[in-house]
Amino acid sequence: SLAARAVIAGLAGIALLGLPAQLACRGPDGHGDNIRQVAQILAGHERSGDAVLYFWPWWRQISAAYPAAFSQLRDVSLARSPAQDGNFTGTQLPAAGIRARLAAVRRVWLVEFQRYPSQPFQPYPVLAASAWKVAMRWHASDFVLTLYVRR
Repeated sequence: SLAARAVIAGLAGIALLGLPAQLACRGPDGHGDNIRQVAQILAGHERSGDAVLYFWPWWRQISAAYPAAFSQLRDVSLARSPAQDGNFTGTQLPAAGIRARLAAVRRVWLVEFQRYPSQPFQPYPVLAASAWKVAMRWHASDFVLTLYVRR
C-alpha cells in the first residue's frame, strides 16, 4: 500500500541521515577511547614478566575488549578478579599489598584515562617512590600508557 511505502521510505531516509554518525561512533576512536591502539602499543612493547596497574581500577575493564594484549601482563593490584567479584573491576589491593607485589617486578605498565590533556602528569602514588622511573609514555586518544622500569 501507499502508506506502507511512505513509512518504509521515511525510515530509510532517517537511517541514511544517521548513518555517518553511527559509522563515526563505531570506529576505533568513536567514543574518544581508542582501546585498539592501547592494545597495539602493548603488543609491540610488552615483555614477559611485565605487570600492569590501572589508575583508576575502573579502567581495568578495557582489558576485556582486547584480552590478548593484556593476558601476558600480571595485574599486581588485583586482590580478587572481576569474575570472582561478579563486577567489572574486581577488588583492589591496598597500597602496601601492591608495593609488596611490585617488589618482584622489573617493568610495570600504568594505564590511565586522561580526559583533560592539559592536566599536569602526576605519578601513580605507588610508583612515585625513587625505585621507579618512567621509561616511555604513549598517548592513545584519552588513554595514557606509561612504562615504568625499576631503577
